[in-house]
Amino acid sequence: MKCLLPVLSLFLFAGCEKTPQLAPVVPPTAGELTAKLGLEDIPYIRDDTFLVSPLGLLGQVVEIRAVDGKCPSQWQEGKPEFSIEPLSGFEVDESSILKAPVKRDSKIVTAELAASIGFLSYLSTELHGERVISAILFDQATGRVADKAPSWSKSLREWSKKHADLFRDNSICYLVVVRGVVQKNMVRRTFQRDEARAGGGAYGVNVDGKLHTSSEDYSVDVRFGLSVGIIKRPGETPKGPIELDAVPVRPPNEQEVAAMRSLETIAHASK
Repeated sequence: MKCLLPVLSLFLFAGCEKTPQLAPVVPPTAGELTAKLGLEDIPYIRDDTFLVSPLGLLGQVVEIRAVDGKCPSQWQEGKPEFSIEPLSGFEVDESSILKAPVKRDSKIVTAELAASIGFLSYLSTELHGERVISAILFDQATGRVADKAPSWSKSLREWSKKHADLFRDNSICYLVVVRGVVQKNMVRRTFQRDEARAGGGAYGVNVDGKLHTSSEDYSVDVRFGLSVGIIKRPGETPKGPIELDAVPVRPPNEQEVAAMRSLETIAHASK
């Protein structure tokens, strides 16, 4: 009797009389997984508001505020919030827009991997005990502003002039503008170590010689990766007239890259 059915590189045990021998799967290293899944060293946030139009994140300005009078070393602690009004009137680089979703890869994720990769860190709480996750990652949408076009500079000038008060606000450590976005959709299922024989209806995978099974359905997680530029840093609160003819947009430095990895959610300002 055939009782082993392949399903998405896993296996379905349907009324087996004995546990079949599955080819072992070796979890990738953090570096291998990051490369295979196309993960960048940028913050990935969850926000259902942008599911319909992920490119709506382009031109959004994020405010990072001081905590107890000090700029936070982890930006999530600074109660990040989208400014009440984003930039407008700029062009989007048409070549940066995906014509169709792109499947990155399917991999087994362990607790150690989830803890070492920022994009997957939120899964760590689910991977207690001897659990693993089978994940398939897709790039669902991408887009980037045409930052070499005159419309981008004009948009920055107009926004900065209208919201000059934010540059003078000592409680705001950073003003960060979103220049690029990638929507990542992850289809996943959790597997538990199973010492017993797999029964009917269970899905199984051999991880490092240990059988893991699952009777769960697949679920989908959506995260938005943000490529940003800095338009205000700590200590840059102007004392005199604000020069708005050429608003500098600078890439985050090493310390700021580390600080922004903590971002998971960004609040929306109430109008």
